[in-house]
Amino acid sequence: MREGTQDLGFSVEQIAEQARGNAQVALLVLLGYARSHGHDLREAARFVGERFAPSWEGEQGRGADECARFAGLNVLSSGGAVAALRGDERRAEVMVTGWPDPEAVEAAGLNPGEGDIALDVYGPIAEYLGLRSTWYRQNETLVLIFERRDHP
Repeated sequence: MREGTQDLGFSVEQIAEQARGNAQVALLVLLGYARSHGHDLREAARFVGERFAPSWEGEQGRGADECARFAGLNVLSSGGAVAALRGDERRAEVMVTGWPDPEAVEAAGLNPGEGDIALDVYGPIAEYLGLRSTWYRQNETLVLIFERRDHP
């Protein structure tokens, strides 16, 4: 903890768990807000990605595998799990499970499956890094892909 702050009696684990839930819900609520105001969910997710892309500057010049690894960190820090990370500098996949939480999706006012669209935030981030990003759902797993633009 920073000097001058109080932990209010909460453990580091409790604080981290609360932060994970807040991070997930914040993005989903933004999508719910966009939908309730007639905006496209993918457009709203891309908006967030465009704002966050410059914070990935340290990843420029790295391979798809490193970008996928950091996307996995984001998944972990927002309450999901990474079932697998595979690939190389040209193409890499992050297998995401337990995200988004169906209760969080419902609380955000989204329909089942609409929470997955939050992964569109990685499109502008990947573009900023000279990559492209796509994703798809395979049963209970979301597969997030990063690849070099010149990769077929």
